[in-house]
Amino acid sequence: MAIAMLYQAIPENMVLQIANLTSAEEIWEALKVRHVGVERVKEARVQTLESEFESLKMGANEPLDVYAGKISEIVSQASNLGHTLDEKRQVQKLLGSVPEKFIQIVAAIEQFADLNKMSFQEAVGRLKAFEERTKKQTNEEDKTGELLFTTEDAKEKGKHHKCEHCGCENVSQKDFGRGQGRGRGPEEVKAMVEHNGTRAT
Repeated sequence: MAIAMLYQAIPENMVLQIANLTSAEEIWEALKVRHVGVERVKEARVQTLESEFESLKMGANEPLDVYAGKISEIVSQASNLGHTLDEKRQVQKLLGSVPEKFIQIVAAIEQFADLNKMSFQEAVGRLKAFEERTKKQTNEEDKTGELLFTTEDAKEKGKHHKCEHCGCENVSQKDFGRGQGRGRGPEEVKAMVEHNGTRAT
């Protein structure tokens, strides 16, 4: 009867492994040894997941969603082994391992939010919103910088031109007006005189 009860309680894939045993005591001892081995494997795997969890760190250019997915995957694997990584640890891990570009929002969350009650998904959402606003601001600054560069470049090019009559270069357009020749070198004065003479002709 004891043997029958043991056969009913164990998984089918283990029945063949103990089929050669003739007494309930032998079957029980075999199950104990196997169970201890399985538990040791589980403990070792949990320790590995704990190490992976503690060593996780988000890369400077790594998308937030990808990094959050890595944390969730480890949490899920640990849960399948009967080990719990609670929400508080997940939130602390996330906030403590993001790049420096998130420092402002992390400081704000730690100062004004209750981390003991915040869910992991809420923490991810706040960081995600900050990331999107930062991207938008960066894009706007880049466009403004490009516009200013283009304007300054156009001004710089307009400072000098080549005379279409005498061929002289590096002469400012403003020099062809009133006060021509003031403080100019002989060559520049000569070029302006020739230019004005040609125009008069």
